[in-house]
Amino acid sequence: MTQPAKAAEASLAMLMELAVVQHPAILQARDRLEAAGYDVEGAKWGRFPTISSETRAPTNNTQSLTKVEQPLWTGGRISAQIDLSEANQRVARDQLREAELSVLSQLSSAYFELLRMQARLRVADDNVAEHTRLEELIGRRVAAEVSPAADLVLANARLQQAIGERIQLLRVRDAARVALQQWSL
Repeated sequence: MTQPAKAAEASLAMLMELAVVQHPAILQARDRLEAAGYDVEGAKWGRFPTISSETRAPTNNTQSLTKVEQPLWTGGRISAQIDLSEANQRVARDQLREAELSVLSQLSSAYFELLRMQARLRVADDNVAEHTRLEELIGRRVAAEVSPAADLVLANARLQQAIGERIQLLRVRDAARVALQQWSL
C-alpha cells in the first residue's frame, strides 16, 4: 500500500472514530437508548411496594398517615409495561445502529468524493501546465512564422478551457470538503 493510501486510510478511520462519538445524530440516538434503559428500570419498579405518606393539620390536631401498597395481581399490566419498555429499548438500540450506519456511510462517501476531486484536480493542474507549455511552443512557432496565427488562437482557447475546467473542479472539491466537514462534526 502506498504512503498516501495509508495516510488516507488512517484519516478516514480517525474521522469515523470521531463521528461515532461526536456526531449529533449519533449522540441523540445514544441519549434515546439511555432514556429507554431508564424506562425499563422504571417499569420493573412497578413490581415493588410503594410507600406514601400524608400529613394533615385541619386544626391543632396533626394527623400523619403512611401507606404501603404492594400489587398482588395486576392482570399482567406490570409485565406488559416491562415488555413494552424492553421493546422500546430494542428499537432505540436499532435506531442507534441505524444512525451510526447512516453517518458513517455518508462520511465515507464524502471522504472518497473529496479524494476523487483532489485526484481530478491534480490531473487538471497537469493539463493546464501542458496546455501552457503547448501555447508557448505554438507562440514561438507563430513568431517564427512557421505556424499560422490560427494555431495560437486555438491553443489559447484550449488553455482557457483547461483553466475553466480546473476552476470548476476547485469548486466541486470545495463543496466536497464542506460536505465532509458537515458529516465529521
